[in-house]
Amino acid sequence: MDPPSYGYEYWKHYHSDCELVHVIWTDYFGILHEKLISADTFNRMYRKDAYKLDNADNLSPLTVSLAALTTLPDGKSAANSYYKPYVTCDLVPDYATIQHCIDSRSRATVFAKVDTGGYPLADPREILKKVSKVPSTGKGQKIRAALEFQFVLRNLSDGKIYLAKGDGPAQNILQKLARGLRTHAHSTKGLSIISSDIANDGVVTVKLVMSDNVLEAVDNYYRTRRALQSLANLDGLRPSFFYASQDVPGAAFSGTPHDVMCKNKLHCRLRLSHASAAQAWKYAAAVMDVEAGISIGPSIYAFARPNWLTYAQRRQYDEDPSPKRQWMTWGIQNFNTAISLPENDEETWWEFGDVDCMANMYLVMAAISVLGSREVADPAALGDIAEAKNVNEYVPDSSGPHVTVPRKIPRSGFRACHVMSASMRLHGSLLEDINELYSELRGVEDEDIVAAVASGRASSARQLLADWY
Repeated sequence: MDPPSYGYEYWKHYHSDCELVHVIWTDYFGILHEKLISADTFNRMYRKDAYKLDNADNLSPLTVSLAALTTLPDGKSAANSYYKPYVTCDLVPDYATIQHCIDSRSRATVFAKVDTGGYPLADPREILKKVSKVPSTGKGQKIRAALEFQFVLRNLSDGKIYLAKGDGPAQNILQKLARGLRTHAHSTKGLSIISSDIANDGVVTVKLVMSDNVLEAVDNYYRTRRALQSLANLDGLRPSFFYASQDVPGAAFSGTPHDVMCKNKLHCRLRLSHASAAQAWKYAAAVMDVEAGISIGPSIYAFARPNWLTYAQRRQYDEDPSPKRQWMTWGIQNFNTAISLPENDEETWWEFGDVDCMANMYLVMAAISVLGSREVADPAALGDIAEAKNVNEYVPDSSGPHVTVPRKIPRSGFRACHVMSASMRLHGSLLEDINELYSELRGVEDEDIVAAVASGRASSARQLLADWY
């Protein structure tokens, strides 16, 4: 019989109305990952694990797969180079950490333990527990994280925007967004739509002030993302998510508009508000101290090979005649990626590009102590990398970070790398610099969409986007 407040009976009593279970686990490098599974699947996983009914359900706990490791370049796991059993390890749900459903028929959050086969284990609960105890700044205020993102609604048939400020369709979309935020957010306090309307260029800015409670912040992020993704159901409209930089004074890095919504994942900007660099340094150092004791490798790895330095798209065929688009990084050699952070003002903003998994936000804190101590540098000698004649010449590295052989990169990526490098050195703002490249890329993409629909190769723009992304 299950002990009180534990196990299957606990799950059944408190979570019988949940449709989804949000599972969080940590890989060998201390990088947090998440996956949503159905409550029914979780239920059966538990019964098999708890009662050893191997023949009752042909289900094993979640398997750590390469496909799940979205924070690494090209979707590949460098950990696999060091730990061959990595891709076959099971995630064993830790049922003692099941969180209560936050709203009816939604989901519960469960931390999972990775069965590492004898390798050290990084427990996400320990990391989050430490991060949530943030030190006070010089003004006695806690360091808080905030998400701010923008998206633009575009008409795919011709690229023009028919949403004028103040008109009916624009108001309807804003009302739907506001309802979604109220429905999905754990708490509506600090949750706001910055723009009072959709701007003439179709841009909507949304700001989500995160809670001091890290777990609540993670949950809020995913709930908000669900609300925003519902906008993708609007016929003929495509929400493209990107970062704004003009209104952020002193930002060292603000991401690129290349970072649009891919595979329905919301890319957003994480901004850290702090009173002094010294306090943030202590904050990051405390996080890294925690990681040193529970992780076999530094979590800074996620930023040493960043997914936010995206430069181009590439088609990967994998014996499939239809191209599968992937977002690329030039972080394959960026072992010393560094961005100088401003320390002139008493209070400013630090920005890091897209954060695919909000549970990774503790990595941003850890990155501060490394990135903030170095000057802007070119992590890879771009002049030594051969320029590819077409995007398919790029071959992702599969043998780990020890390889130093230069690889060919697409022309657009080569140009974007130089633009990013120069921009980071000169004024730290990328949006205006690569807007031309971005517009060029999106223009070609939209032309392909229109041509495919016109020729009958696709029944609709939505079908084509679903195939691509």
